[in-house]
Amino acid sequence: MPHHPTRMKARRQSFWKVSVASVAAVALTFVAIPGASAEEGHDPSNIGAIGAAEAIVPEIVAETVVDGFASVAETDSAPSVIVDGLDYVEGQSPGIEFSVDYGTDVIGEVDGITVLETSSELVEALVQPTSAGVRVLTVIADASAPTSYDYTFDVPVGTTLTASDQLYYIESGEDILGSLRLPWAVDADGDPVPTTYSWEGATLTQHVDLSHAGIDYPVVADPAWGYTYSYNVKWTASKNSMLLRSCFNCYFPVSGAPRAFPSPGQILPLRVAGFNFECKFKSTFTGTNYFGFQFDATRNHVDGLGSNIVFEFRTVGGVKKLVVSAYIVNDAMWLNSPVYRGGALANWATFASNLNNAY
Repeated sequence: MPHHPTRMKARRQSFWKVSVASVAAVALTFVAIPGASAEEGHDPSNIGAIGAAEAIVPEIVAETVVDGFASVAETDSAPSVIVDGLDYVEGQSPGIEFSVDYGTDVIGEVDGITVLETSSELVEALVQPTSAGVRVLTVIADASAPTSYDYTFDVPVGTTLTASDQLYYIESGEDILGSLRLPWAVDADGDPVPTTYSWEGATLTQHVDLSHAGIDYPVVADPAWGYTYSYNVKWTASKNSMLLRSCFNCYFPVSGAPRAFPSPGQILPLRVAGFNFECKFKSTFTGTNYFGFQFDATRNHVDGLGSNIVFEFRTVGGVKKLVVSAYIVNDAMWLNSPVYRGGALANWATFASNLNNAY
């Protein structure tokens, strides 16, 4: 699906009238970036939310993929975000479309990030294409702003949002349509601001608690959507856990994987087709019907420091699955190529097959 370019529009006076020090950020990861004020003598309408983001979290802004898979289409109602190009590998989560329900107009696009005007004078939104999907960054001016922000997805009736320790999954029947990172929020000092998700029908809502008197403004809230791979598996989550703990590299099909199940903080010198995939093992997480673990990329990993991958065995629509969700910060276009993603799909299919053939 082609990119939808937008023309910069005349806009109302921006609310960016605070110092860079008095900024808070909230994340809904579909991920969050704070806003900040104009420098002295600089027109705030030219700095706005993007300049604020660059000032406060340059590493987040650096993850923008210009002409990436996400685009914004203007409609008669809310602006619609389209994530396309992710359905070229069978087994990978498909492209997806959702509306930013509180958006009212597309102001324009700067270096790949689309700026949205909203129904509140105290709120602006940024749509940021990333290697993993898309972020929507909602910038909140003060405590009198709305505290709930809706995103309605174009998904089948009966689609649900299912929580895990590390992710939220958008599930329809036995299919996983995508994943959302856990919501987070921090203020200018790095102190957390409470934020949660809820889901009703096809609408995701991020709730931001602005009741605390000590919050500095603006606050930024963002959902970040990413792709997943999923595979049918034969055994329960607990049995797959047992198999992996008995001999990790008997089943995990990547060169450099250890025989013993990794421990938190352990460096894994993984390599694929000559490329460096070095990771640090973060943790495991286990529930009644699921088992999972996460790898965090080191600075030597081709995906870039800050990337991670989550492997989770869980039941979706009554079907046992291995679900693989990747978060990638490297914006190199070859990482989004059919060859790279197709290779990942095949590799994790081998992982599922190895476990299925254990007996």
